[in-house]
Amino acid sequence: MKKVTIVIPNYNGEKYIDECFSALTKQSYKDFDVILADNGSEDNSISKACQYKDKLDLKIKKLNCNYGFAKAVNEGIRQSQAEYVICLLYTSPSPRDR
Repeated sequence: MKKVTIVIPNYNGEKYIDECFSALTKQSYKDFDVILADNGSEDNSISKACQYKDKLDLKIKKLNCNYGFAKAVNEGIRQSQAEYVICLLYTSPSPRDR
């Protein structure tokens, strides 16, 4: 069991997925898994995220359409078995953008 789970709520986040997951693969702390809580995306965000499965302990939880942001986050937290849970919004600017 990992110590930290990073929950990423997703709805059509294709243009952000690469930067988000690339940043996660570069972390020096490695005792984490990632749950992508997908809320019925209609773009290629899921397939893009799957490209990182070999680099990250990645689980993809597909939710029914239109559950909304809060339901996606809550479902990701529910699926976690880690001691700590972090919610990562892929649309947030990275530190280098500030």
